Amino acid sequence: MKTNFGASEFRRMTGISAETLRHYVDCGIIDSFDVAANNYKRYSVRNAVDVLHARMCRGLQLGLPQIVHKAEFAFEEQEALLLRHEADLQAEAAELDLKLGRLRQQIEHLASSRALLGRVRERTADEVPRIYRLMLIGDGISMGADSARIVEQWMAHPQYAHVALAVPRSALLDPGVDELPVGIGIGVRADFSALLKLDTRPPAVYVPNERNIGTVVPISDPFVLRRSDVRILLERAESLGCEITSDLFGRLCTALDTDRGRIYYFSLSVCIK
Repeated sequence: MKTNFGASEFRRMTGISAETLRHYVDCGIIDSFDVAANNYKRYSVRNAVDVLHARMCRGLQLGLPQIVHKAEFAFEEQEALLLRHEADLQAEAAELDLKLGRLRQQIEHLASSRALLGRVRERTADEVPRIYRLMLIGDGISMGADSARIVEQWMAHPQYAHVALAVPRSALLDPGVDELPVGIGIGVRADFSALLKLDTRPPAVYVPNERNIGTVVPISDPFVLRRSDVRILLERAESLGCEITSDLFGRLCTALDTDRGRIYYFSLSVCIK
């Protein structure tokens, strides 16, 4: 049985590149078996076993310091190392599940938003899964230290946040107000905020899970929302003989660049009874 190999043959046998081989030698994962008369290094079967073990460990995302000198570890130490890594991977898998759920919800939201464009849909409380916490930011809005801390915490998880807007109910119901006062901010779903243990105490705004009417409107400037943009909601509430019981809340569905400039599509809704 052949017991030592040149570098090229050793790389073919183990499936590693010349660069990886040099790196493993430099890191002490393997030692050259011998130096031939022509000064070329030789490698042993034991070296091949060490390479295969190192590649297996790297495939489990273990770092090189955790791979080197494994022989000096007791079984208990190796088991403890792998159990710690298992816990890390479980946390990573949970985070990926959250991201996948967020992505699927965004796909679902885009599809429903496209269907709502230009029309109004009435939903019961059971049909309204999107319960948000909303933090308003921007000019003219008081941003204290507590608010800033909440924003910083939320934006540490940007994949779960969305751009939102809010219009006070008082302005919405005042027919003398044409250009509605808009607050722009960030929103986080209540289920995500619970899973991520995010701070959603005041001054964050809670959006109740109640019967509502909603639509999607295109807006050229998110800070400029006119009564005509939401007239379809107001007229539907009136036709149903319903009272608007909440501020108007909006969520950015998407933004598209057109020949008229950038257009922002917001899903707007108000609670009714």
